[in-house]
Amino acid sequence: MSLKLMKITAVISYSMLFLSGRTLAEDIPISITGEVYIPACQVNGGETIEVKFGDISVTDVANPKNYQKISVPISCDYPQGTAYVKVTGTQLGANTNVLATNVSNFGIALYQGEGTSTKLTLGGGTIYGSVSIGYPITNGLSGKESGVFVFTAVPFKNGTGQLETKAFSASASMSISYF
Repeated sequence: MSLKLMKITAVISYSMLFLSGRTLAEDIPISITGEVYIPACQVNGGETIEVKFGDISVTDVANPKNYQKISVPISCDYPQGTAYVKVTGTQLGANTNVLATNVSNFGIALYQGEGTSTKLTLGGGTIYGSVSIGYPITNGLSGKESGVFVFTAVPFKNGTGQLETKAFSASASMSISYF
């Protein structure tokens, strides 16, 4: 072989060795994680919903004049699908829509919309993934992105016993989401 051909062969061999060294690389795995979620609606501007009954006679607890209609503004960033409401609070006995108060056998029954035709059931309700999202809203919702949810609060006497006469209170939390 000629010297010139040997030099060219050496240059090509060293180039191949150099290039093949650069192309050998270790594959490193990439792990990407996160969570896509549906944001809850903002209920009542993030402020506490106040329901004030005033004085209620022990002989007149169930009177419709004691019903309170509450209109709550909502704002939703993702109003797609079905609206669900979740109300979390202490239930009075077996009454699935009645919040217990600090007075024995006395609670506040909750209903979707105006009136008492559709119970606003307390608790977790439907499970979406691993999260409880409440119950479908079937009454009382107007608007989607920004609207109003109406519910009715009704004094409720559980059983036939005497009620204590004293100030009462109950508390719960409410969330509304679309799924």
